[in-house]
Amino acid sequence: QPSRRCSPPPLFPFLRATAECSSCRLCVSFKGAIRQNWRNYSIQVGLLDAIYSRINDIEQVRPKALFEFQGLAHEKSLARASKIVELAGITPDSRVLLIGAIMDIIRVILQKGAKLQVADFALAGTEFDGVRIQYDAEPLIESVDTVIMTGNTLKTGTIGKLLDTCKKLSKPVLVYAMTGANIAPWYLNHGASTVTSETFPYYWYAQTPSLMKVYTVS
Repeated sequence: QPSRRCSPPPLFPFLRATAECSSCRLCVSFKGAIRQNWRNYSIQVGLLDAIYSRINDIEQVRPKALFEFQGLAHEKSLARASKIVELAGITPDSRVLLIGAIMDIIRVILQKGAKLQVADFALAGTEFDGVRIQYDAEPLIESVDTVIMTGNTLKTGTIGKLLDTCKKLSKPVLVYAMTGANIAPWYLNHGASTVTSETFPYYWYAQTPSLMKVYTVS
């Protein structure tokens, strides 16, 4: 789990006033870059991810486990989904909220026999394997015992509020992150219990190995 020695740039939201490390060139550089790109959220995510790559080196943030996926894109996608569900500890008795409708993850959870709810901004109102996809995840958190959340919630600006709600309700959270992969280990300091981090080449690229890093609360 990352330490708190550096007081790195704020996560939720990017410009919220928090303590900063006045002697840290990374924090100073970050704030300057953000001021120049404050209107473009995607650029902010990219800048923040780049800064955290270096912070992780300084802080010696290391994964607890590494998993490599090989094969065609659909084979890697299913293997990845199975590993995420396994890491979340899903059993037939689980009540699961999946934030971010990834079809292979939905499929694996249902195969486990767990009760599943899914929320996704883009796919709300659609249905997959009998599961109606809803829009707003936050009201659903109280009714489940496990939350699996996409790292894309960083891009939508909702991850901070969702993690806060999960923490308040004592719900275990696994965040699987490609977006903001270098930022992801720090979610452990904000209520996540397990985080997976994936960098390029991603699982949808065929015949090239894809790596998943796993971080957990110490």
